This record gives sequence, C-alpha cells and structure tokens, in this order.
Amino acid sequence: MVSRYGVERLIRKVDADTYLVEGESLYTRGTTDGSMVDFEGGPFIEVNVSAILYGIPENRNIKSLRFLDSDRDNYARVEVKLKPR
Repeated sequence: MVSRYGVERLIRKVDADTYLVEGESLYTRGTTDGSMVDFEGGPFIEVNVSAILYGIPENRNIKSLRFLDSDRDNYARVEVKLKPR
C-alpha cells in the first residue's frame, strides 16, 4: 500500500488474526478507544471495516487497532487485530 504522497506502508502478517501496518509518517492520530488511526497521507483505518480495503489480504472486519512503539523518528507502527472468521 502506498500513501497519497507516495510513501510505502508495509503490511506484515504476525499471526492468524494480527497484522502490522507501518511506515514513515510525519504525524499520526487516533482515538483513545482504538477505533481509528490515521497516517499522514493515509491510510485512515477504522474498526468494523473490511481489512481488505487497506491492503490486508483478508476478507474480515477489523476488531481493534493499537499504536506500537517505534525506535525511529517519524515512523508509525499499528497493530491491526481482525475479528474471528
């Protein structure tokens, strides 16, 4: 997946129900309840929406989102949990 500014977003499968979406981003924002995250230039990811819309190769809805720590400046990492099949 590529942001609207041409910055690549890496998508990596962690386990059967978890993916990481990460990439360079000067800013990110999200809700405190984990229902939405937004990278600079996209994607804007929401829970209860099909993961396939965000380049995650699963036709399942997103259950939760969580920002993860990064040791790099201007780099965002988001854990995406999917609902069971």
